[in-house]
Amino acid sequence: MSVSTPKPPTQIAVVQGIAPKPIELTPDRQRIDWAHLFGLPPFQMYAVERAGKSPADVMAWMPDWARSHESEQALFDDYCQWHAAKGYWPGEDQMGRTI
Repeated sequence: MSVSTPKPPTQIAVVQGIAPKPIELTPDRQRIDWAHLFGLPPFQMYAVERAGKSPADVMAWMPDWARSHESEQALFDDYCQWHAAKGYWPGEDQMGRTI
């Protein structure tokens, strides 16, 4: 009579990627929709004025110009102040939404 040894438990290999870094958004600091912002004529005008570049190809250079800033939030805050000071869009907020 042979004595059988119990089988070891099944081993399972799990593949995990890098866990995303959680982003805490406070009510006064929302995520900035840069793709939407880049498409807005007021932001394009702001970028042309601040960068001193040609408006002819603004969509080509604007994303790199925006990324070159040290702080996204500082760039957005400056744009918001610029937008309010211009006063050209009294019926819209800085994101192009009707007020």
